[in-house]
Amino acid sequence: MSEGAEHRELSELFRYHVWANDRTLAVFEGLGAELDEPAPGTMGTIRKTLGHLALVEEGFLLGIEGRSPEVLGDRERYVERDPTWYRERLAATGRRYRELLESADEARLERRLHVPWLGFEISAREALYQVLVHSAHHRAQVLSWLGARGGTVPDLDYVLMLAEERGGRG
Repeated sequence: MSEGAEHRELSELFRYHVWANDRTLAVFEGLGAELDEPAPGTMGTIRKTLGHLALVEEGFLLGIEGRSPEVLGDRERYVERDPTWYRERLAATGRRYRELLESADEARLERRLHVPWLGFEISAREALYQVLVHSAHHRAQVLSWLGARGGTVPDLDYVLMLAEERGGRG
């Protein structure tokens, strides 16, 4: 696969990723105390899981951009926000990932990032892969919790995103 083709494919995956995050966060807007109740199979609560998802996405982006994650401030405060805040933050972060991919060259994707909690380095490309799979994992957790409580779980199939865009059935 050529470099440009890989970047286009990663960009398309991030386009879907932003859409899936948005659909997921939308179903949690308006919930109150339920967000802070114990939620087995998550990071403890729905709010903390959504916060963790957003924090990791933004932290990896900062690392790829060569910036310090310290600009995010206190981690405990970050994971106490409401779904609307995370929804807006993740949309902006997703746009930045796509912009990065539009201008990235091979050297930038191979740049090494130290991940303190892992104790080893990964490439920027591997960080991009991690963001995609990590967030999918946590979306599955919070949506499983929602479904178990009788809530309506959004369908996150890629083709549904395409159907919305193309005016098809969805």
